[in-house]
Amino acid sequence: MRIWSLHPRYLDRQGLTACWREGQVAHEWGHLAAKLAARSPARAAAQRDVTPAVHPLFVVVPGPVEAWERV
Repeated sequence: MRIWSLHPRYLDRQGLTACWREGQVAHEWGHLAAKLAARSPARAAAQRDVTPAVHPLFVVVPGPVEAWERV
């Protein structure tokens, strides 16, 4: 699930944490990098050394992908 598919007001803290896990951040960052490489190689090269930062509203939870998560 992508967190922006619904408004955060519909989720409590546990729901928000469950929707945004460490692996999800890595997955989305990789997806963005692939899109940038195809659409704007110069911008992709400039972003290569950037580390993604999670919005303070979310808590990164280390651990494996849950059974209900799709990758």
